[in-house]
Amino acid sequence: MPLTQMILLPSTEKLLEIAKGGDGYHGRRLQAGRQRDALQRERPEGCWCLGVGGKETRSLATGVEVFDTYCPCPDGQKLQGEHKGLRSKAKYEKEAADIWACWQKAEIPALYQGFRLSEHPIGKTDKALVARLQSPPSGLADNDAEWERLVTPWMGSWYFWGPVGIGKTGLAVSYAREYVIFYGGDFSILYRSVPDLLTELRSTYGRHEGESEADVLAKYRKVELLILDELGVESDSGSGWLQDRLYQVIGGRHADNMPTIFTSNLSIAQLSKKLGERIAWRVVEMCGQEHIIEVKGPNLRDKGPAKPKAKDVRGSL
Repeated sequence: MPLTQMILLPSTEKLLEIAKGGDGYHGRRLQAGRQRDALQRERPEGCWCLGVGGKETRSLATGVEVFDTYCPCPDGQKLQGEHKGLRSKAKYEKEAADIWACWQKAEIPALYQGFRLSEHPIGKTDKALVARLQSPPSGLADNDAEWERLVTPWMGSWYFWGPVGIGKTGLAVSYAREYVIFYGGDFSILYRSVPDLLTELRSTYGRHEGESEADVLAKYRKVELLILDELGVESDSGSGWLQDRLYQVIGGRHADNMPTIFTSNLSIAQLSKKLGERIAWRVVEMCGQEHIIEVKGPNLRDKGPAKPKAKDVRGSL
């Protein structure tokens, strides 16, 4: 009988009582129990593991087996230390897999998927902004004073505005990446440029099957974190259709207190003139003045297309 099973046997006295009926199976268990007792006498005081280290195994997500209970003997304590590292690794890998799955569903363009705050050029000119956008330590309790001090000023909606090519989209995606890591990937995130969103809405017209306009609007209203890129660059036919559809998305997210990351070439005053006060003030109320950020710096497109390092969202867990 393997040692892992032998240590789970009841006492020899109990085995002897059970084996009195002469059953061959119980006789073999009694023999194993006596063998266990002989081995036990050679073990350190207080040890019950026969050198195995523990009992009642379970498999981690990585396929490695660990024990639920560890023996207080030196062998058990050594193994417990080794298994702690394996448990931590398995937890890390599961969290990383969850985060990566969330990130892959976000529909972020391939050009931006590898962006991270630590490598964004804005770090050279505005280190304070990078520090503000970096996620707080994970594991803070909701009622912890640290949550109010560290998380509340960081989370929520942001409006990044400035001239073309300054890195606003990369900054928005980098912040979203911090958001995913902080929450462990346990929520939905979606990227969409405003022109693409409007094209998606128009494509529903005249359909007899598939998503309706209401379905598309609901998708953008309900996703837990939305990156709404290039707000204000869309052309306006003057019909009011554009403002009405954007208001349904932005106003709906405002009403439901859903975080949204906006990028735009326009200041809030310019946005108000372009899309109307209703939309502009919803953005202001969602972000608050402290999260409306004018992004400054050189035109990064003058240096050619951005080429972030070949890393994925799991890289800094």
